[in-house]
Amino acid sequence: MSKAETSKENGKKGGRPKGSKTKNTIEKEAILKVFREKVMRSADVLFNSQLHKATGQSFLYKIPKVPVKDSKGKTTGYKNGKPKLITEQWEIEDYLQGLIDEGDMDDYKDPNATYYFITAKDSDNKSIDSMLDRTFGKSSNSLDIDLTTKGEKIEGFNFIKNDSNNKTN
Repeated sequence: MSKAETSKENGKKGGRPKGSKTKNTIEKEAILKVFREKVMRSADVLFNSQLHKATGQSFLYKIPKVPVKDSKGKTTGYKNGKPKLITEQWEIEDYLQGLIDEGDMDDYKDPNATYYFITAKDSDNKSIDSMLDRTFGKSSNSLDIDLTTKGEKIEGFNFIKNDSNNKTN
């Protein structure tokens, strides 16, 4: 049976009562409700994440020394390891307070010669706009300026007017 025939047949039977929802609509609403509940439970985390993007972010890394072993397993020196992102709050605070002594990256005999560095991400204008729009409402994107002078000259400005023959005056 075609879709048109099915609709016609359902119309004879009265069809779906006015104002009732289809099975698909009910399923979509249930999924949306669960999704919204999950988002609401994470609202604080999501807000902080967007706030960090809006204000920019800084990251502290360290390059630790790793031992270099010979064929017998004996440590013969130290080389620079891979940079590691610092996530421990105490280590970040100690670094910022100057409590961590940095070593010389080129000193291959000092196992404690760890090097620290900070990188930064610029702020994200879309996040700034989004947060301001949600707080104060969306700002107007158009700027209406009336430059009509009714033929009068405006001091300090040179305007060029094109006539119908594309000649400039």
